[in-house]
Formats: sequence, structure tokens, C-alpha cells
Amino acid sequence: MNSQLFPTVRLSRLVIGIKDGTHGTFERVSTDGVPLLSAKNVRNDRISLGEDESLISYSDSIEIVKNGYPSENDILLTIVGSLGRSAVYNFHKPIAFQRSVAFIRPNLQILLPKFLKYCFDALPVQEQLNLKAKTSAQPGVYLSDVMSCMIPLTSLPLQTQIVEYLDHETAEIDAFIMDLDSFISLLHESLGAIRSELFGQPTTHEAISLKRLARQVSGSGFPHDYQGDPAQEIPFFKVGSLKDSVDGKLTDSPNTVSTSTAKALGAMIFPENTVVLAKIGAALFSNRTARLGKPSCIDNNMLGLIPHPGVNPEFLQGIISNMDLVPLGNPGAVPSLNMAWYREQPAWLPSYTNQQEIVETYRGKKDDISSLITGAHRAIDLARERRAALITAAVTGQIDVTAKNKPAAEQIEDDVAQGLHREYA
Repeated sequence: MNSQLFPTVRLSRLVIGIKDGTHGTFERVSTDGVPLLSAKNVRNDRISLGEDESLISYSDSIEIVKNGYPSENDILLTIVGSLGRSAVYNFHKPIAFQRSVAFIRPNLQILLPKFLKYCFDALPVQEQLNLKAKTSAQPGVYLSDVMSCMIPLTSLPLQTQIVEYLDHETAEIDAFIMDLDSFISLLHESLGAIRSELFGQPTTHEAISLKRLARQVSGSGFPHDYQGDPAQEIPFFKVGSLKDSVDGKLTDSPNTVSTSTAKALGAMIFPENTVVLAKIGAALFSNRTARLGKPSCIDNNMLGLIPHPGVNPEFLQGIISNMDLVPLGNPGAVPSLNMAWYREQPAWLPSYTNQQEIVETYRGKKDDISSLITGAHRAIDLARERRAALITAAVTGQIDVTAKNKPAAEQIEDDVAQGLHREYA
């Protein structure tokens, strides 16, 4: 079967307008304002609004949207950062966006908005956007590049049938993915409950303060001029590194310094097996921790806990990962850890042998759950791949959506499940 049965037409011939969000800089307000949205708010098929959106004044918002963009049935397309996410704009009034989002107004006489949205989801158009991307601090495409994309086109009645077919089938796949997401959340909760059971203080042990388990030392300032050098001997970790830890350890960093530079900066070189966590910023309350895999520096938004003799580093990590840091945050616009309170947090310290037994038990249970989580993430990836392939086949004419025997989402789910069973059996 041909990979492209429908003819393709340059997007500029199918739309009556294109515009991107504002390039201007606007003062943010803390209350009584309206959101200024960006690419992060455009998720596939929807616009996501959170409770902590950046707000601007009503007058600034009106100034931004006075050109009439976006309007109902425009297509929103992310063009800076994460390229190619799209959604049909379904609000009756315009909302202000930053320049990372483009608004595309289809000619409704020849092109359905939802069909165009599915075309942007299709692999050929995604590949075109990626090939046209310009990379500086982050990838981006110009509006002229978007307009030059070649879009598959068929009649309006057939577009309607394709949209109806894909709406039904992608909803099935999306529900399958949501179930997997829920399963992953349950697995994380289960792991948290196991950690709480193993590292929570038994009543038979005397409570001691956390400061008796470890020396607590804050990190050091990391000037931007020293960042981005991967070739020196001392890794320099920032808060964002915590999400990249492997098996709870940090070993490699894109930021490094020499021993002499660390000394000149007054940056402490923390020993291997120091347990680190965020102490300033929103990441504080996620209480994500890691152990240093080699002597390293950490920035001043992080805290290092150096285990005292007789304290197993993994046991220490379990203890502090089990703590609720929300009550320990200093009030303010930027949360920070109250160090005086943190040092006095209750902990417990069994014998070293007992610590090792607890660590090994937790490690085994964690490995089992991590394997399930990895499998579920793989299933999500496969389902998304199949979703993109299904959309591609439908909008390019490789699937006859008027036929009785069409690929169905249930078959895709079965294929994904069978593939994973073979992989993890």
C-alpha cells in the first residue's frame, strides 16, 4: 500500500491566517490578573490551565489579544521548545499566549480544524517540523516554516469521517494510557508505603534527632560562567540533577569543576555517599533525594547530609525520604527548608547490621516495583507509537475509514500487551 494516498498541499494554501503569541515583556501580578500562557499549556488535544499560572493585568491581556487571535476553531501549535504539540482552540474569547505558540486559522470551506489538528499529530508533519527547527537555546520553527509544511488533503465529507473515526479510536487508546498512568501512581504509592513501614521508627527504639545521624552542610553558589564544562574532575550538581539519579545515585553531571576551582569558589567537595536533597524552591516539597556516587560539589539550593560513622548511607536516605517536609518550610514566595527544625526531626538508629537488613529488604522490593514501573512506561510509549501510526495512516489515506474492517484501538492495546508480555516474561 502506498505510504501517501491523499495528495498533499502546502499549508499556506489551506489557511486564512497565522499568528504567534506576544513577543513582549509584561509585568506579572500576584492577584487579580489573567493568565499569560505558553507552550507548556498546550497539551495534545487540550489546553491545560493550572492553579499557579503566570498572571498579567487585564489591560495587558486585552492589548495582546486585540488582533483577534486566538479565535474559536484556530489550531494552537507549539513552535518553541517542545515542537509540534497541538490543540483545537475551543474558547469563545481569546486568551493571551507567549510567542512559543502559533495560532493557525484554517479555511473552513476546505479544511476541518480537527482534521488539521490530526494532521499535525501525524508522523510526516512532525518530521517536517523537526527538520525545519532552528536550534539555539531551544529548538524553534518560524511561522513561514510552519506555512510551508505539506498537509494531506481530502474532501470535507471524508475529513469528517476520518475525524469521527480517530476521535473514537484515540479516546480508547488514551483511556488505556490513563489506566497505565494510574497503575504507575499506585506502584509509587506502594513503594512509599513500603519505605514508610521499613524506615519509620518502631516503638521499641528511642527517638533521636536527625543531626545525630548526619552532618548537614549546605551547597555553594555556582556562578554561571563556570557551568557547562563537563571535562573537569569534580561533578557539580544542581537541583535538577535529582530527577536524573540512577538507582538513587548521582555520578555524572554536565557541570564539572577542577579541585582548584572548587577551592577558589569556596565550594565544599562532599564525600561519596553524601545524601543530597533540595532545600530551596518548589522541588523542596517533592523530597527527592540521591546519594553522591563520587566526591562532588552541590549548589546552594541543595543540602548535603554526610552520614556519621555507623550510619549506613542508604538507611539515612530512607529515613530522610520518609519525612514530610511541608511543615518544615519557611513561609514566603520561594519555599525554603527551616534548617533548625530539620536538624531536630525525630529519627532512629538501629544497629548497623539491622540497618543493612532493612536496606536490603527495601532494595529488593524496590527493584520488583521498579521493574513493573519500567514495564508500564514502556507500554505507554508503545501505545503512543501505535496512536501516532494510526493517526498517520488515517489522515494520509492508508486506512479506508468507510470500510467495515478497520484497525481498532482494542487491537492496538492487545498488541502492546502481548509485546510487553514477551519482553518481560
